[in-house]
Amino acid sequence: MAEGLVAADALGAVRLGVLPAGTANVFAGDVGIRGVEHGFELLEAGEVRGIDLGMADDEPFVKSCVAGLTAVASAATTPDMKARFGPFAFVITGVQQAASFEGLRLDVEAVGGELTEDETAGERDDGAETLSWSGEALCVLVGNARRFARELGQANVEDGLFDVTLIERMPASDAVAEAIAQQLLGRDTEHVTRQKARRLRIVGRGDGPIDFSLDGEIRSHDRLDLRVHPDPLRVCVGPDYEPEPTVE
Repeated sequence: MAEGLVAADALGAVRLGVLPAGTANVFAGDVGIRGVEHGFELLEAGEVRGIDLGMADDEPFVKSCVAGLTAVASAATTPDMKARFGPFAFVITGVQQAASFEGLRLDVEAVGGELTEDETAGERDDGAETLSWSGEALCVLVGNARRFARELGQANVEDGLFDVTLIERMPASDAVAEAIAQQLLGRDTEHVTRQKARRLRIVGRGDGPIDFSLDGEIRSHDRLDLRVHPDPLRVCVGPDYEPEPTVE
């Protein structure tokens, strides 16, 4: 739906209703929709809010763009597993894939302001906060919608910015220690980097393209440019919707 609205240059002319009929219905929950009937009710009489729409090259996404272990697990989760286990299917495949995942060799560049085609690392004239990172990553998570990262940070879906979380590859013992610090103690840790960004660029330095999960759809790219679309997506939301909720 979003792809068609972008192609027709109709983001400002159409309001979008969300009907929760998928495996986890995460986005429907994000915008306060409790069921299919509730979705139809909101389409007729609900509040309409303009939410950020991410663009990965020319392809739109609403929730997230993810590269690395999480994307590999998403690609490996079969329809049969989703039918049998529901949302837990992604957890099961993630554990299975973690033992053999070798990491991604990446260059990541994020900037809070506009990034032109001629700009390279260290050559900025807009004064925006930037992040330039090169190395081996476990995953890169580009969050757009509000509950994208949970304990790693809530993404405000109306602020015109992505919430970028980069997790470096690390020894298993370090991973356990960092998970405890992040999840239980709420501390920043050495191998996790966070940045809010309006635009970013991810370039693979391995032997082949990188698999990215765009709202659960797998796409392969050697290099991917991401930006927030200048026009918001107009969505009917429920009374429980908050653009920037507190962590539960």
